Amino acid sequence: MVDHDFLGMTSEEEGSLRDARNWYEKSFAIREKMAEEKGTLYARRNLGISYDHLGTIFEKAGNLDQARDYYEKNIALSGQLALETGEMEDERAESLAYSRLGIIYRSQGKPA
Repeated sequence: MVDHDFLGMTSEEEGSLRDARNWYEKSFAIREKMAEEKGTLYARRNLGISYDHLGTIFEKAGNLDQARDYYEKNIALSGQLALETGEMEDERAESLAYSRLGIIYRSQGKPA
């Protein structure tokens, strides 16, 4: 997963959003399966990272509806984790996802 993320970030930095998306989707598939099967805090936090990566890629590609969907999933997951753990890490992830969603709404001319 980390290797997939690293390759995704490298592709993203090189401007290849298609390749980045492919790497992030591979990572997402693994993380989603782990979160479903294990349900651990670590696995669910990693799933949130994948939501953020995919949201960012779709946003950069101009697909704001899909970006919004991933950011909303991250908000739901991070919010749930923040309630369960009370940890700043989860609250920060939720806050960041809200911020990214606000940018999407502004880009679409929608009220936040």
